[in-house]
Amino acid sequence: MSALDVTQPHWFTQVHNFAKRQWIDFHVVNVPEGPRHAEIWTSTIIIRNVRTNNLVQCAGSMHSATGVTKRSAQDAASYLALVALGVTQ
Repeated sequence: MSALDVTQPHWFTQVHNFAKRQWIDFHVVNVPEGPRHAEIWTSTIIIRNVRTNNLVQCAGSMHSATGVTKRSAQDAASYLALVALGVTQ
């Protein structure tokens, strides 16, 4: 999923803001692979709980993506989580 076209930056910030509003509970796992000078990051967003009826109930779902930077992997995985929550398309 490294070729995901994410046109809006900072999808991870949106997921984080949902958690701060206590709408969702999530966990993120970031894993680098490869040599340090050419790492490929895999980020997984785990939606543990959804506390509002305005979002699609997808508690327990995991959304993973890869990127050449930690931030790009997190944003791509966050985008997939937001799609699953019904926030964006």
